[in-house]
Order: sequence, then C-alpha cells, then structure tokens
Amino acid sequence: PAERLVVVAGGGADKDVPGTVRALEATGRPLTVVFTRPASHPRAADPAALAAGRPGARHASTLAEALALARSLAGSADAIVVTGSLYLAGEALTL
Repeated sequence: PAERLVVVAGGGADKDVPGTVRALEATGRPLTVVFTRPASHPRAADPAALAAGRPGARHASTLAEALALARSLAGSADAIVVTGSLYLAGEALTL
C-alpha cells in the first residue's frame, strides 16, 4: 500500500518504455518518473529523450544516480518501482 509510486524506468530504444510507465497509472496512485538506462544494454533508449516526452519526468545517466534521485523523491509512504527491462531490473538487484 503506497501513496505514490516513484518509478525508475528504462529499456531498449525499440521498446515502449513510456507505455510501461503509463500502465502503472492504472494503480490509481500518482507517479513520479525517473528515466535512466541500463549500463549493460547497448541499444538503450536515451533517458533525456524519454523524460522530454513526459511532463514532470526526470532523468539520470546511470541507474545508481536514478535510484539515489528516486530515494530523495520518495516519502516514507511511497514505493520505488524499477521497471522497463530485464537488464535494468537485473542491474538494480546487483546494486
């Protein structure tokens, strides 16, 4: 039970990363979005370009930076969700 979701998202340039984020809107919770890229994905989408397509979104050049930003944006009643690609999720698990 989270009041708000802080979403860290990234994925391949050929994937619908914004669509993945939009699907989370179905939870009915407000979203704060930080776009990033997985380090191990050579065809990752540009986080700045993804953020430009979503008003209020932020971006970070690495997952570590994105997670630090997400932590600073999240309140005690919020949840941080990492999504968009298995590359990104795997990297998050190692961090």
